[in-house]
Amino acid sequence: MASQEGLAPGDNTEERMANLKAYGFEGVEVGGRGMLEDRSKISEIKRASERAGIPISSICSGFRGCLLDSDPSEREVAMEDIKDLLY
Repeated sequence: MASQEGLAPGDNTEERMANLKAYGFEGVEVGGRGMLEDRSKISEIKRASERAGIPISSICSGFRGCLLDSDPSEREVAMEDIKDLLY
């Protein structure tokens, strides 16, 4: 069972993830908006996930393009951004 990070109580990412783990969640969905522009957010989220012992199970949006677009270039942009967010 997973939850969105933003729904958990806490003053920061680390507190929210620790609370989700304490409540019995097995994964967390993080918001991806702004991650590609601010790489420090990625490091903060990874660190909080590791400290709390709860894996990131999904990333909610935050990418350009559209995976379902009829234009192959729009699909490619979306796939590249998603790859960047996942790694």
